[in-house]
Amino acid sequence: MTLRLGGSSGPPREHAEEAARGRARLREAVEALVAAPPGFIEILEQGDAVAEHCREHAAALRRFERIVVLGIGGSALGARTIRDALAPDEGDRLVILDNIDPDSVVRMRDRLDPRQTGLLVVSKSGSTAETAAQLVLFTRWLTEAGCDPAAHITLITDPEKGPLRALAGRGHSSLEIPPRVGGRFSVLTPVGLLPAALLGVDPSALLEGGRAMWHAVRDREDHPLLDWVVEQGIRSERGGERIQVVMSYSDRLRTLGDWFAQLWGESLGKRLDRHGAVVHRGSTPLPAVGATDQHSLVQLFVEGPADKQFLILGLEPDATPLAPLSGAGELAEAFGYLDGSSLDALFEAERVGTIQALRAAGRPVTTLQLSRIDARTLGALFVLFELATVLAAELLEVDPYDQPGVEGGKIIAFARMGRAGYAEQAEALIGGITDEEPGTPLL
Repeated sequence: MTLRLGGSSGPPREHAEEAARGRARLREAVEALVAAPPGFIEILEQGDAVAEHCREHAAALRRFERIVVLGIGGSALGARTIRDALAPDEGDRLVILDNIDPDSVVRMRDRLDPRQTGLLVVSKSGSTAETAAQLVLFTRWLTEAGCDPAAHITLITDPEKGPLRALAGRGHSSLEIPPRVGGRFSVLTPVGLLPAALLGVDPSALLEGGRAMWHAVRDREDHPLLDWVVEQGIRSERGGERIQVVMSYSDRLRTLGDWFAQLWGESLGKRLDRHGAVVHRGSTPLPAVGATDQHSLVQLFVEGPADKQFLILGLEPDATPLAPLSGAGELAEAFGYLDGSSLDALFEAERVGTIQALRAAGRPVTTLQLSRIDARTLGALFVLFELATVLAAELLEVDPYDQPGVEGGKIIAFARMGRAGYAEQAEALIGGITDEEPGTPLL
């Protein structure tokens, strides 16, 4: 496994002293993580027993033809990323319902055989409204089909509290999300490790890769991740480049961008800093995919506002399948430049071309190259981005583990659904805001 981070032009020269102070501060932050590890680091050192537990549960669940993951946000994005990166042809075997759009949910449910379907219900709190609604819907579906829901449902939730933990105490199979691991940092817990095991991916290899990345950042004084975080922070806060584009030149890493977007956006976008001052900090994550988005977003990236910075992921040339384009025949006259080349060569040329075009336009670009896509590499990427997020929060002086901006919408939704105890909280949030009018007909 090799990952290379490079190609950055560094922070603007006028901020060189600030960059030096930032690196020293992040080195201290890493030492603080060593002294008092957050939950997502603790699991790297303690997770092998959990990996074995996930393998055992996966063996039992293979009696079902299909497994459906019911979850949202961090309870689903990690599993989706693992599936798409490491088992991209298993979308029918592991179905992930990470929204409650009734059109999508009902259409998927109606394609399933309840007798051959197992459910993974994932919620750290055990009270997530969307997941609760999915669970109620599918429990009724199983019951009406004459199935025992407890025989089909596995719960992944907090070990001690919440409605799902109470349900587990009444006979449902369950696994634990460690209490000190938040949902968006939970991919290397059973939230991601059990789906991995169901797909035939070794959960221990994911943990091994994550552990290797943490040890590298911990032990190397000059680890390049620190420089990237410092540059990103300075460009965002001082240069106005507050959109962080992560562009993957790999379809298998497409949903890694979505996972990163939730991690980065929910962890760093904060109204208050740690001292209670109103700061409205954070940069906006924007996932993109090459070469697809060269025909949509790259026009904006190159010639639009200079408010973006770029991290471009790609595989080393010998890590992609060979797809020769020789023998063009009658097409040679029009497309002769492709004859004798290959699809992988064109893909790499497109990646390099995008990087160079962005740099020529004065856009800041950092590259991240992978020697392969496997479980160890993906585990390392997960931890790389988790550490980047926590270190970026250190520079911004915000709490990366809370999400107060999300709670307001939940409170209002609960009140509208008639959940006891939420009407007054919702009224305090809404004030004089009323529901929108239907609007004026367009046709």
